[in-house]
Amino acid sequence: EALPYKTRAFYIKATIQSSKLPNLLAQLSSMPWPTKIVRVQRADLFDDNMNPIAGGGGGGG
Repeated sequence: EALPYKTRAFYIKATIQSSKLPNLLAQLSSMPWPTKIVRVQRADLFDDNMNPIAGGGGGGG
């Protein structure tokens, strides 16, 4: 199907409080241009006592 506009793909990696994730998704979904959220992945960086979780998504190297 031919679209009347060009499409672009973006990869966004953000560190936010999990309680703010619904607001972020709502803001992304209500952009003035067509937006499609394909995947959301959530990972904890800290345990319940705010200690860093080993291997919590940091890139080394």
